[in-house]
Amino acid sequence: MAALASPSADTREHAARQLYERCDRAILDKDPAAASALAKAVERGSGAAAILLLGYFRDAESRRMLRAVPSTKPVKLRLSSVPVPAPLVAAVALAHAGEPGPLESAVRTRVLAEREFLLDVLGELEPGPAMWTLAESALGDEREVMGGAPSGAQPRRRLCDAAVDAFAARLKPRLSFPLIPARRYAPEQLAEARAVIRQHLAQ
Repeated sequence: MAALASPSADTREHAARQLYERCDRAILDKDPAAASALAKAVERGSGAAAILLLGYFRDAESRRMLRAVPSTKPVKLRLSSVPVPAPLVAAVALAHAGEPGPLESAVRTRVLAEREFLLDVLGELEPGPAMWTLAESALGDEREVMGGAPSGAQPRRRLCDAAVDAFAARLKPRLSFPLIPARRYAPEQLAEARAVIRQHLAQ
């Protein structure tokens, strides 16, 4: 936690990423200094991980800090991630903190990198209007993405393929075909996944 106060932005971002990937959220929530340390790190610029972690605290100061996240510098969740606007990350965090409005607007994005990010953090989202909107857009988006397949492999995966994997991991629907993260899904598999995921989200 002390590394979040480092004068080095790289050190702060690395520390936040380690917390995000390895720290039990229940333990983090019990640390009385965690919210303040994360809020200061977010204010100084510490990447997407610090912003997302701050969303686990519902106090007024944490929510105020998330609403004030500037849009001047894009942020990454992982080193290999494509940068996305910090307010998009803050919208996910605010929804987790009990303010779903910004996320319900943000999920309407048509920017490929932003949709990829939202799928990457789907575990942070609760079923509701925002998740439904993301499912409807991402499961029908056939634009190619960079990740998910070996380097140089053709054809590349599409966002809809990544969406099947993300929603299957989040909702655990019963599908008749195996999930294969490195390949494209056939049209009939995509159609089945869309129908089953819609059914889950409508419940």
